[in-house]
Amino acid sequence: TISRDPAGRHFVSFLVDESIKALPVVNAMVGVDVGLKDVAVLSTGEQVRNPKHLQRSERKLAHAQRELARKQKGSKNREKARRTVARIHARIADQRLDGLHQPTTRLIHENQVICVESLAVKNLVRHHALAKAISDVGWGELVRQLEYKAAWYGRTLVRIDRWYPSSKRCHVCGHIL
Repeated sequence: TISRDPAGRHFVSFLVDESIKALPVVNAMVGVDVGLKDVAVLSTGEQVRNPKHLQRSERKLAHAQRELARKQKGSKNREKARRTVARIHARIADQRLDGLHQPTTRLIHENQVICVESLAVKNLVRHHALAKAISDVGWGELVRQLEYKAAWYGRTLVRIDRWYPSSKRCHVCGHIL
């Protein structure tokens, strides 16, 4: 299949039947807590910083969108401006995907069991003040990538219930406040 995205980039996709070998068993587990300041905070204490791709490109995007709004509908210059806006959006999306593929692949290769909280991202995005920041982090994509990579490489992904009182439970005795 040959396709073209709104930015004018062409893609060729074809179906290949490939068997992916399971990675050797490792004796390691990790818990992943997602956040806005850090994309993920691991139970080992490591933090994966949030690069904020949209926030860094916002001025350029706003400028391009203003230019597009000024163009006459149906003109060649409007089409060029539309493609410029689409290119900026595509660049942000590609940066976000690449920025999530790297830590998820590393987590899958280094750990046998990965525990991640199951968040209702769709509901959280409804919050007017945090919607853009939550979308820019890409929590849903992070969990989706962990799921399919765990299935590919023979790892275990554990989704912890969102109502589990982990922050109210004492890590020593287990008492819940």
